[in-house]
Amino acid sequence: SFLDYTSGTGVLIFEDDTHETDASRKVLRRWAAQDSRVHIILANEELSTRLERLALCRNTIIGEALTSLPEHGAIAFLDLDCSPDKPHLLASTALQLAQPDPPWGALTANSVPYRDMWALRSSRLAVNFDCWQDQREIKELGDCRRVKLRLHPDASPIEVDSAFNGVGVYSIGALRFHNASSCRYAVNSTLANGRQQPICEHVTFSQCLRQHHVRIGVLPALMSNCPCGPVCTAKTWVRVEVFPNDTLALSGHTRSPIPEKKWRRLAARVCGSENQSIKPVNIGERRILC
Repeated sequence: SFLDYTSGTGVLIFEDDTHETDASRKVLRRWAAQDSRVHIILANEELSTRLERLALCRNTIIGEALTSLPEHGAIAFLDLDCSPDKPHLLASTALQLAQPDPPWGALTANSVPYRDMWALRSSRLAVNFDCWQDQREIKELGDCRRVKLRLHPDASPIEVDSAFNGVGVYSIGALRFHNASSCRYAVNSTLANGRQQPICEHVTFSQCLRQHHVRIGVLPALMSNCPCGPVCTAKTWVRVEVFPNDTLALSGHTRSPIPEKKWRRLAARVCGSENQSIKPVNIGERRILC
């Protein structure tokens, strides 16, 4: 387990089933009694939606970490249905971010293909919008299922505005240094018309971190195993690949619903210029290297 690779504080587990319909709390209490590194936090309020429960869980643990971890500590979040390919790499990443003045404030996981598109916000990786709900952008590029990302494990960390993908490591020291200790997860955003719209909780937290100049990255070597769902099975319109030398390839089939003008705008977003050379790789396929 992850605990076997670190000598840190241990693991915080938040359990939100206030009805206790199974034996979860009993099992967790027994685990905590047997291992002093395990700390259990039991919810005492009932929330209706999954997103609300996730936000409460993460906010409770962030608050506990800011209170109990040393000045330059780090905390790793793992989804229960995900696991790191290399637990020792996760531990070493946490130790790196627990050092004074780390180069990154947060590093998140990779997967093949990249899975957690709703939490991702990155112009460089083509998804800087809500790919489930932003209808204007979806009409141009398609929804979360239509963009496939493949980040080579040997590539350098890629700076993003938001990401998670099942595993994320956060520097508590960076949050304190950048006065970002008040950043929390929220599950609603207010639209221009005043209407509330659900939003991925990682995006609200990451947006706050970025406003405080905390650097967030995807660490390609930190691979996670998570259920993939429709992202892995749907027909692809756009592919983004990052190679070991950090070169990026943006490609797609000429018969995709994205016309040339919109393709150029996408190239400007990803590569920083519309004047990229489009190189034919296979018949009917267009590709841009940048």
